Amino acid sequence: MRLVAALLLLCLTHLVPLDRACAGAACVVLDPGHGGIDPGAVTADGVYEKTININLAREVRRFLEAEGVEVFLTRSSDSTCPSLAERAIMANEVRADLFVSLHANSDIHPSCKGIELYYYPGSRRGEAVTGIIKQVVAERETLACCRVKSAAYLVLEKTAMPAVLVEAGYLSNTAERKRLLDSSYRRELAQALAEGITIYLQRAVNYR
Repeated sequence: MRLVAALLLLCLTHLVPLDRACAGAACVVLDPGHGGIDPGAVTADGVYEKTININLAREVRRFLEAEGVEVFLTRSSDSTCPSLAERAIMANEVRADLFVSLHANSDIHPSCKGIELYYYPGSRRGEAVTGIIKQVVAERETLACCRVKSAAYLVLEKTAMPAVLVEAGYLSNTAERKRLLDSSYRRELAQALAEGITIYLQRAVNYR
């Protein structure tokens, strides 16, 4: 069934180029926020959130694929920007086991910092995923502090599977912006996110 859904999704290429189709025992859709003409947060020194998001998504994908997880990206480059509804449609069409939207935060107060994990209000499975990821992140002392929140974001509401939105840190905070631009830190964060995702899949989807 998942293979059929993947073939059907190929018909949606007019929406956004597809990175790959899910057909394995466990399937995760990674959604690098923003893209194309929508840069997301932009810092004074020219750092675009959309670029942080896609780079982090590629790292998370690499770790997940090493564990045998099928991974699909809602966008594979910075030149495309599917709408929020289209991102949810893609995840639903491939019948993913989990949807993870990746972002970087910004605030008018430069002191704001930390990783934030969001689930849709009332979603027990979404809350469970964020709880697992938070625990994994907290075990790594070199990563930023992590908080779990609920919010009615459209990509969390319209996805048929458990969904999480990750704010990887604050670009408006000088120290965190430097961290997110550091490939070693980003790799460690990606590994923690992938580990949390894999633990959830093992528990909820009986994966591996």
